[in-house]
Amino acid sequence: MRIDSVQLLYNAAAHFAAAEKYPDGLMKELQKIGVASYEAAFWTFAECAKQAELWRRFMGEKPRKILTEAEWRMAIKPAQIEKMVEKVIEAISAGLAQDKDEDEEIDEVLLELEKKTARTN
Repeated sequence: MRIDSVQLLYNAAAHFAAAEKYPDGLMKELQKIGVASYEAAFWTFAECAKQAELWRRFMGEKPRKILTEAEWRMAIKPAQIEKMVEKVIEAISAGLAQDKDEDEEIDEVLLELEKKTARTN
């Protein structure tokens, strides 16, 4: 299995599942030294892969099998672990990043609101 071909999505569902599983913070868990960080990385990889598949289905794509964390542990080779961790970090970063278009739209709405309230006051 090629790790590069696996789609990951760190969305709100993954974020809140991670907050529940890792109350001290997922990133803190991923940065630990030793097995704990790999446990968190496998869990996050499986969760983000599941969310990506659920999104595909929501968008009307043909359903594929959703692998469990245990199945991912069997599928991923030791030489692929570093790439898996890298993909997890990238997915989290992308999920937490704000879209510039959304920010611009909000700013335009706020400007219009400010103009309207300035006229009425």
